Amino acid sequence: MKNIIDLIALNVTLGGNEILRNLSLQIPHGQWCSVIGPSGCGKSTLLRAIAGLIPCQFDGMVTEFEAPAFVFQDPTLMPWRSVRENVQLPLELSGAGRTNDLRTASTVVLEAIDQVGLNIEDLEKYPRQLSGGMRMRVSMARALVTQPDVLFMDEPFAALDELLRQQLNQLIHEICSKHDLTTLFVTHNVSEAVYLSDRILIMNHHGAIVSDLEISLSNQREPGIRGSAEYISLVHQVTQRLQEAM
Repeated sequence: MKNIIDLIALNVTLGGNEILRNLSLQIPHGQWCSVIGPSGCGKSTLLRAIAGLIPCQFDGMVTEFEAPAFVFQDPTLMPWRSVRENVQLPLELSGAGRTNDLRTASTVVLEAIDQVGLNIEDLEKYPRQLSGGMRMRVSMARALVTQPDVLFMDEPFAALDELLRQQLNQLIHEICSKHDLTTLFVTHNVSEAVYLSDRILIMNHHGAIVSDLEISLSNQREPGIRGSAEYISLVHQVTQRLQEAM
């Protein structure tokens, strides 16, 4: 399978502090790869470096993606824009929302809204009128509206209660599987990482990847899988590896 990200000897120094050291990583097309590790180990920095959002040094980096999208812990919605306008924003910035083909842009927005489980009645609401879970759904729709080939997600569900978190886990996994979307996902939650991932990377305090684990669960991640012996065993295995990295 072709790698969509091929990174050799990445080093990142910010404010005089070495965050990532000699890190190499290959991610195939369509893979969900989660990154876990202790706070401050460089998980978010890794995402931003691969996406080209921060300066970094490397011996080689090949990125085959052309349309990355981002979902972060804070939904970062524009409070003066409606749900429709927030979701449409990436199309406007790319020029698609200002062309004569506004009908197509509107259709894409409606499709993105529907994918994340929002209703058409929500389109004209403003962020202040939405719950935390609904704001995160809008953030997800905004990322999906451009039909990305890589999705970067930095602890998007950390502030949500456990039931809602599990519901959005299932939703985003279904979306990414349906569209064969390559996903790089940061989380502190081992159970979440196991549920979502094809592969889990564990980082240590020195900004190095110390474990690279394949998650051999079925692609159909129904909620009931969390009670299976295989799932529980994987959570235990990943937790043990994470504790060793602390």
